[in-house]
Amino acid sequence: MLAPDHEIKEWSSEETFYYNSKPTRKARLLYILRNTNDEHLSAYYQQEINTWITFFDILNKGTHQLAPQYTDIQIQTFFRKAHSIICTLVEITKFPF
Repeated sequence: MLAPDHEIKEWSSEETFYYNSKPTRKARLLYILRNTNDEHLSAYYQQEINTWITFFDILNKGTHQLAPQYTDIQIQTFFRKAHSIICTLVEITKFPF
């Protein structure tokens, strides 16, 4: 909802932002954070995007296993991190939920 395909395609045609004609996670995150107006904050978000993508990759690996390899504490920290990422992205866009 925060980064629809058609809006990303209007925003950028950079080839590295697409895989099988669909925007990548990185493209979606960059699109959401596109209006950052401070170079230091923009550099921070670039680092965060890489961290978030790594985090999403870890979560995706866990979805294809019958029994999760993570402890309850690790799963709780994953939940908190996911919640933090979602809140950050929603607040930045001021999306009216």
